[in-house]
Amino acid sequence: MSLVGVTFKADFRPINRALAKIKDPNKQQAAIKKVAFGVLADVTRKTPVDTGRAKSGWNIKAVNYTLYRIGNNVYYVPYLEFGTARSRKHAGFIRGTIANWRVKAIPIIKKAMMP
Repeated sequence: MSLVGVTFKADFRPINRALAKIKDPNKQQAAIKKVAFGVLADVTRKTPVDTGRAKSGWNIKAVNYTLYRIGNNVYYVPYLEFGTARSRKHAGFIRGTIANWRVKAIPIIKKAMMP
């Protein structure tokens, strides 16, 4: 069985600039963790369900104290995300989640900046 992989890259420079302003590393780590788990919760909630396999396939891994990797090893998740010739009904649910969190992350980070 071959694996299908997709990597999403988004422009997170505004978020990174805001994170750089947090001087307390513990607050910075907490803000990053809150955003990462928020993204995971939203993408899991938005995953289309037929059997539930794709929805239950989401996982998160702390790569280091400021980087989390969110993934799904279910081979057909890219087909759900990008659609197929027969269906584009749910296309964009991952990209939409990422776009939403580019906006939602800033208030979380700003709150972490407060003394």
